Amino acid sequence: MEIQNQGTAAISTGIEWGNVIINNTTTAQAIGNAAAFANVDGDFTVRSTNNQEYRLMSNQPLSHKWQGNLTIESGILV
Repeated sequence: MEIQNQGTAAISTGIEWGNVIINNTTTAQAIGNAAAFANVDGDFTVRSTNNQEYRLMSNQPLSHKWQGNLTIESGILV
């Protein structure tokens, strides 16, 4: 699944993902996803965040389970 130019809306939680690519080339502010990617059964790749933060969670003490590789090609992952 490639997510392109997500905007500011968070993605729903509770989904089990395969491979995920984040490719936000036009976003103008940080994006928070409230732990939407807690379960990824493949690789998680950040291709671009347009120099904005891509936040995996906001104030939740939550762990992430990724079965594959974490790759950051360009961008800010927090």
